[in-house]
Amino acid sequence: MNKLNILFLLSLISTGCSTQFTFHVFDAVTIRGEDNPTTQVEITLPQWPGDTFHLWLPEAVGELWQQWDPSVAHQDFITTEKGGLLWLYQNNPSAIIHSELIPERNSLLLETKVTNRTQNSLAGVYVQNCIHFPKAQDFICDDFSHIYIRSEGKWRSLKSLSPTSGFPRYYRKGFPTRGRIDPTAQLFKNIRQGTSVDHPLIVLVSKDGTKSIGVASEDYEFLFHNQNKYLHCIHSESGTPPPIPSGETSIFRQKIYFIEGGLMDCVTAFEKDIHYDPVGNFSFK
Repeated sequence: MNKLNILFLLSLISTGCSTQFTFHVFDAVTIRGEDNPTTQVEITLPQWPGDTFHLWLPEAVGELWQQWDPSVAHQDFITTEKGGLLWLYQNNPSAIIHSELIPERNSLLLETKVTNRTQNSLAGVYVQNCIHFPKAQDFICDDFSHIYIRSEGKWRSLKSLSPTSGFPRYYRKGFPTRGRIDPTAQLFKNIRQGTSVDHPLIVLVSKDGTKSIGVASEDYEFLFHNQNKYLHCIHSESGTPPPIPSGETSIFRQKIYFIEGGLMDCVTAFEKDIHYDPVGNFSFK
């Protein structure tokens, strides 16, 4: 970490959980060639020495707030009684944004609430978080071989799917028939892959196969990986809900799992953590 770029530093050890997390919040330039410092949460686990994870919470909230906009990129997080972090943004006249990181037994729950403060419905809202791995040497994957998604009921590495881009996007089977959309679909149409997914979890397994990190979103619509060397990030995205009525709030929930074990250990941890409704949609317990 370049100390000259640190505008704010917070150290917090979350206890009361099976997994112990340490968080540092700081501002820094992430991608070389860009001059926009952004606020991010650095995550370390004492049982995984040498691996440091970085989180943008969030990376973007539709057109309401985006971390790549220098005028709003700095975030002031506060600690919570749950041992996590909270960011509240009220400077956009269209919406209030409330993002919280909540440590749990073997995961981090990321919950963002968007409240419409206008007199009209608010359309095109989505929330994108980003966990990236440039300083997690055990997890950096340059050839897609340790990143897994499920298609047609079978877990497969991205490498086995022969991605046509270093930024492959895989959409839920039948997208967008459920009514949720991806407002960036047209922008990224050239990197949409032909394979569809049938599970919300994307899993990155360590090089030695002994550890895994999974990301899953409620109401997921697509998964992607960005192989950019400054990111190596994995995403599970929920798309956008129907327009938010005036005065109402939409909630976006995502979890990041930190699991001792490989692919199926991560899948098992996720499956134990959710419940399904009668039509097969899931929510975190």
